Amino acid sequence: MKRNLILFALLSVLLTYTYYSEEIGTFKFGSNQFDTLAKFKLEDIRKVKLKNALLLKKKNNFVVKKYDFKADDEQVKSLFDVLSHLKMVREIPNKDLADSIEKFVPLDSPFIDFELKNKSVRYTFGKKQDFSKRFYLKQEVGKSSRIVVAEDNRPVDMIVDKSTAYKSSVQYDNLISVLNWNSDEFLNRSILELNESFSKIKIKNNRNIEFSVTKNGTTPSAPNGISYEKKFIAGFFDKIYKMKSKMVLLKYNPKILKNKISSFWLDDKGPYEIYSKYGSLAGYFLVKDDKLYELKKEQSAPFFLNVQEFWEKSVVSENNKIHQNENIVFQFPKKEEKVINLEIKQHQLRPSLLGKSKTKVNPSEINKLISLLGTPADVLHSNMKESKQSDFKLKLKEWNLDIIFEDKILKLVDRKKKVSFYYFVGKNSPISLKYNNYFEND
Repeated sequence: MKRNLILFALLSVLLTYTYYSEEIGTFKFGSNQFDTLAKFKLEDIRKVKLKNALLLKKKNNFVVKKYDFKADDEQVKSLFDVLSHLKMVREIPNKDLADSIEKFVPLDSPFIDFELKNKSVRYTFGKKQDFSKRFYLKQEVGKSSRIVVAEDNRPVDMIVDKSTAYKSSVQYDNLISVLNWNSDEFLNRSILELNESFSKIKIKNNRNIEFSVTKNGTTPSAPNGISYEKKFIAGFFDKIYKMKSKMVLLKYNPKILKNKISSFWLDDKGPYEIYSKYGSLAGYFLVKDDKLYELKKEQSAPFFLNVQEFWEKSVVSENNKIHQNENIVFQFPKKEEKVINLEIKQHQLRPSLLGKSKTKVNPSEINKLISLLGTPADVLHSNMKESKQSDFKLKLKEWNLDIIFEDKILKLVDRKKKVSFYYFVGKNSPISLKYNNYFEND
């Protein structure tokens, strides 16, 4: 009994001491060892075998035997994380087993084998008890075996009826599901290899013009006066580096790939192509390095961006904020120029008119305008010729803007910089175009 308790406890040690190293992308094992019944160092593991999958350890990586292909580190880690929460409750005495071991642990039960240099250890997961969350587990080390009652101590990430929580099957069902993972579910689904890096990505898709992105900007470059969305660019590169497919096929038929919808290049490598159909299947199918990856819709999104997504498409932006006591100048047709001081108090903008005047400022309309100036435009245009005269003019920071509303589009046009901010707003402008709505008692 005592030795069995130690054996089971040390299984947990094995699993608890397993961790993922992002630096080299491998699993490392500590030097703890089992008791005399199963004495081995954790780094002695040569194979991990499940009912439907076999993993071999080559150097510091697990490989899926069926395909001789690297296993997914996170998937292997998930397997060990699940097992690390198991706890033995008690051992079933031999006299209570008689010839009815299969009553507790049927022959077709899922199992996990650890194959070592000189021995093997097997854990077979039997039936769940009807009256509790616990289940039966068979331990085998060499020729020795035991049947024990075990439980899974993982927290439950769902609502469970308190009156039946003591016998809930949620954890047990999930445990059995993990133990039944097959070889395909262990395959490494990362789009990029661990040592694969790039400094530029070029994208060509059916929706937008061809463009390239580096961590410093884009080609074509942003228009005059427009900054780059550095956080967005960093997040974009991060998504590509960490991207994992929904599925990977090591053997596929390229002849049944149809409807190419996007291509991309990593530095000078590529093109890597994305198709919307593979035979009768519809989705997002990426061909890279003689493998076919099926991507989820959200995973494919980076390859359908347009170049303007990487630009700050607003007058007021993260790199061009409104500061304390900044001035904004209004010029309406046939009206005197009005200069408004923008004071910031307790994180609120408080506009006031400069100079001596009976005219009052409507702060509500001013704040609507400032809000629009901080909202990214739908589209930026360069060198766009605007024939319509402005409804009014605005000066803020280095911008000299003509405000134009026509054809359901609100346009902010800097004729000197040759940049136009287009907002597709519908029938009604989100800001007032009338002088009297901004200034009263004039």
